[in-house]
Amino acid sequence: MHSQAEGRSDIILYHSPLLYATRKVVMYLQERKIPYKSFCVDFIGYEHYEPWFIKLNGKGELPVIKHRGNVVNVRDPEQMMDYLEKEFDTPPKLALADQNKTEQKKYQQMREKMQNLRMDIIFFGCMKYPELTSGMQFSPREMKWFMELQGNKSRALQKCEKKYPSLRQHYITSLDKIKHLDKEWEDKVRVMERLEDVEAILDQVERQLVTQNGTGDTYLFGKQFTIGDIDLIILLQQLDVLSLSERFWEGGTRPKLAAYYNRVKNRPSLKVAVEVNLMKHILYPKIRRNAGFLIGSVVLLTAVAVGAWWYTRS
Repeated sequence: MHSQAEGRSDIILYHSPLLYATRKVVMYLQERKIPYKSFCVDFIGYEHYEPWFIKLNGKGELPVIKHRGNVVNVRDPEQMMDYLEKEFDTPPKLALADQNKTEQKKYQQMREKMQNLRMDIIFFGCMKYPELTSGMQFSPREMKWFMELQGNKSRALQKCEKKYPSLRQHYITSLDKIKHLDKEWEDKVRVMERLEDVEAILDQVERQLVTQNGTGDTYLFGKQFTIGDIDLIILLQQLDVLSLSERFWEGGTRPKLAAYYNRVKNRPSLKVAVEVNLMKHILYPKIRRNAGFLIGSVVLLTAVAVGAWWYTRS
C-alpha cells in the first residue's frame, strides 16, 4: 500500500509508476518521509502531451514536482532529489555527509554516470532483442504491448500538433526526440554499447563496495544511505526486471554487488516506488479523464491486462 503521510502537503508529484525516472523520486520521498500528494498521469493514454501538462513541463516529461504551488524548474529526477534535499531539513538527510573532497568527488561522479545511462534505449532494445537477456520474463504479448505503446507516441504527438497549433513547437521537439530514441533502440549494436556502459559503471560500483568492507549495515558510501544508493537500487531493479541480473551480478560476476542488492531489494521504500496498483495507477486516471469511460473499451482491456501483470509482480 502506498504509505503517504497524512495531512497537508506542500508537494504535488505528477508521475506514472511505469517510468524509471518516477521511481527514483518516489523512493526518495519515501526514505525522507516527506508528505506529498500523488497525481498519477495517464501515461498509457498520453495525458502528458495534453496542453495542461505541457504548461507544467514543455517537453511532456514525467515526473514533475510542484512545491507550494510552483513548478520546480529542474531537468531530471537527480535535480529534483537535490532540490528536495535542500528544501527539507528533517532527517534523514540523504546527501553524502562525508566532507572528504575525494569521497565527495567520487560520489558525484558515480551519480552522474548512473544518471547518464540510457535506460530507455536498454529497455526497448531488450524488448526488441530479448536474446541480449538471460531469458526475458515478459511474454511476447507483453513485449508487443510495450513496443506499441512506444510506437504510438509519435502518432499521439502528431495528433496533438494539429489539435493544439499554439503548442506546435513543443510537440515537434518531443517528436524529434522520440524518433531519435527509436532509431537508437532499433539498432542492436547501439543497444549493446549501452549495455557496455552499464558494465563500466557497475565495475566501479563493485570496487567501491569492496572498499566498504561491510556486511549487513553498509551501503555504497559506508553506513549512510544516500541518494547514490537510490540511483543504484533503481538501476539494479530495472536490470533485474529485464532479466539482466545474471549478466551483471549473479553467478559470482560481481559478488559485492550481488550481496548489496539482496540486502536492499526488500526495502519498503523500493516496494512503494515500483508498485503499480491496478485501480489507483491504471484505471482511476482514465476514469478521471473520461467520466463516460466504458468498461468494454479496448483501451480498458489493455490497461487491465498490463496493470494486472504489474500488480502481481509488485
